[in-house]
Amino acid sequence: MGRRALAMGALSLFVSGAVVLATQRALPGAAAVPVSVAVVGVVVALGLAFDMVGVSVAACPPEPFHARAARHHPGALQSLRLIAHADKVANFCLDFVGDVAGTLAGALATGAAYRLAGGRPDPLWGAVAVGAVAGANVGLKAVAKTLALADAVAVVRLSGEVLFWTERLGLPPLFGARSRRHAPGRGGDGRGNSRGRPRPR
Repeated sequence: MGRRALAMGALSLFVSGAVVLATQRALPGAAAVPVSVAVVGVVVALGLAFDMVGVSVAACPPEPFHARAARHHPGALQSLRLIAHADKVANFCLDFVGDVAGTLAGALATGAAYRLAGGRPDPLWGAVAVGAVAGANVGLKAVAKTLALADAVAVVRLSGEVLFWTERLGLPPLFGARSRRHAPGRGGDGRGNSRGRPRPR
């Protein structure tokens, strides 16, 4: 656990620093301000999307996907994989992507404020930029997590469909390849059926 935490911390540092440097060097001067603002929006949206996936996977029961997987619906097997590994998915989506997105958005906002101030350090511009990003991020995260809990099945189904199409494009399956049978669900018997429920015909 400690080694994985250190690895995720190092990766977060590398990703944040690389994106900030690339953004600042790509368009120096005033032209970097709209680019930074656009990137901040993309980063915040990405963090919100991953937050919704992490919360939904942790809250979603596997039963709605058993019959879909038996009928080979696209994405059903991938959704069951996500649910079967809910702890890892939630850790990656919430603790890694969510935290990196928040840190990165704040750093990019600070860089944009620095350029708006004419390249001079200005505590007021910096405070306004970071405060605006932090406030928007916290408020939108609360809304996103509420929506994710209210419609967890739909979010997990969409996530499974996205993974299905990425696998069709040649990317390796998440959590390794599976057979055509279902991934074991939480509280299941290892064959894709929940305890006490008959197998779908």
